[in-house]
Amino acid sequence: MLPMLAVFCITIAVILFAPIQTFPPPGWVDPAMYIGYFLDYRNLLTEFGQNYHSARLPFVLTGSFLYTVFMPKIAGELLVILFSWLALAGVYGVVAKFQGRFPAFFICCWLAFNPLWIATMARGYVDGPAMSFVLLALAVIASAAGNRTYRFIAGGALVALGVATHPITLILAGCGVLALLVMSWRSWRDSGIAILALGTGFALALAALGLASLALGGKFLFILADQNAITRSFKGFGSNYQFAWGEWVPMNYRVLGPVFALIVAGVTILHTRRLGGTPQVTWLGLALLLGPLAFLLYWDLVIGGAALQSSFYTGYLLPGQAFILAGAASAATRLRPGETPARWTAIILTLSGGALLAIYLAPSLWDLEASVVQFRYKWLFLFACLTLLLGAFYTLRWRLALAGLGLLFILLAVINSDTRRIFRPAGAPDFGDYLSATARVSSFVKGLGLGERRLLFWFNRESYSDSNSHLAFWTSYSLRFATTILRLNYWDSLTSAWQWDRSILGATMPGFDTAERNMLHALPAQTSIALLCRDANECDAGRDRLEELGYKPRLRGLTPVAEGGTSAFFVRVYDLDGFRP
Repeated sequence: MLPMLAVFCITIAVILFAPIQTFPPPGWVDPAMYIGYFLDYRNLLTEFGQNYHSARLPFVLTGSFLYTVFMPKIAGELLVILFSWLALAGVYGVVAKFQGRFPAFFICCWLAFNPLWIATMARGYVDGPAMSFVLLALAVIASAAGNRTYRFIAGGALVALGVATHPITLILAGCGVLALLVMSWRSWRDSGIAILALGTGFALALAALGLASLALGGKFLFILADQNAITRSFKGFGSNYQFAWGEWVPMNYRVLGPVFALIVAGVTILHTRRLGGTPQVTWLGLALLLGPLAFLLYWDLVIGGAALQSSFYTGYLLPGQAFILAGAASAATRLRPGETPARWTAIILTLSGGALLAIYLAPSLWDLEASVVQFRYKWLFLFACLTLLLGAFYTLRWRLALAGLGLLFILLAVINSDTRRIFRPAGAPDFGDYLSATARVSSFVKGLGLGERRLLFWFNRESYSDSNSHLAFWTSYSLRFATTILRLNYWDSLTSAWQWDRSILGATMPGFDTAERNMLHALPAQTSIALLCRDANECDAGRDRLEELGYKPRLRGLTPVAEGGTSAFFVRVYDLDGFRP
């Protein structure tokens, strides 16, 4: 109980007090869609039906509950803390079961301070929460020794929650469950009972979620609600987002994490065979790393996708890396059988202190990384560091080299290019302010009493784009689709709370292209247009343009929006009833 309390306190301390962002960055679309459901689940479900995002019931309903009870920023922080702690509890349970509490606590600290892991939990996507359920399931299954069938049932139910949150976790869970069954093999009969109990728990949990979905106005088979999204994915729709490998691999050092982990696993296996056998968590880590990695490679190279270039999906490779490092940590007790709690304390404090220092010095480390132009030199340096640390740990048996190994992985995470907006150094905006602005606009829209009226947003994207390059780094996001690159900003995130492209009339107000004009002419009789503008002149220009097209917009409501460090703007909502061209 005491170690778990310590893990909980570390989780809270990192989330609340470290210089990191605990909310999605402006410009991102998918996380903002989930925020929309947190703020107004029932109305959005009624308006848009059950789809890819609203069907993630374990995540969406948990967030919706917290956002109903607490203020949005507090609810967002609690959501991150909850799923972070559940995941770490699962990791601790598994490692403590097989290798003892010191390696378990070591690896929990490594995850808690790892910026890539923090990113999986804090950026508002479903990857972190989905893994939390699976890791907790593995801990429950690992503890189901003997005939404790009820634990296998509970484990199956937790796997179902993970799969319902994101189906890709079926790969992670399948590899983990299979590895645990092999590691605890007794007989075909016992394994059959375990699999039957797991399947029972899985089916019962999905059925319960299906009934909850029906009660909320969705479908019983909610996980298959968005057939179009599923079909598109398996037809290679994700290839539209692909960059060439040379455009993203060299500067995204997270790709070295799985490679380094495989090297660590190989060295651990070679050095522990004569010391009582390879740590079991090493084999578990290999299963959890190689299974998802093979799937992501197949998805990108055969089906056609962009999974590996997305830091979201490569987050599923972190549990495997964690268990492999836990295996190396457990080897420390064999290399030095007399290791005392005090020595473990020194290792853990070195890891935690070094990780926290790296987080605080992130901008300086970015400058240092950028000062070396040739990527091959940077990669060679990192491989050299890995070689030296492995030699110091396994050959010289220097215990602090274990902390160095953990810190090397954390260094990869800190200097990684596409997750740098997880940090909050001096001068960076607080992304929580953008969440508060979205909550304010959501409350304003609900107060308008639109009923069954269709609501569309119209704005000029460039108007809200920061011209300052430093601010633009934090407040904008480049989205590639086929041959087009969109420079998205907070207004895209705001409208994503109403399903983004399904609620945007246009992003070049007061201009219209042919498709947008056709969309305007095809609108239902009862439609309202929300104009987003930096000042009154922009709003007036949008209104005047509607009048030029023959509409008679009638003002329904307006509100200024100014939250903390965000740039102020206005929302004007007009009804387009009456004459139509």
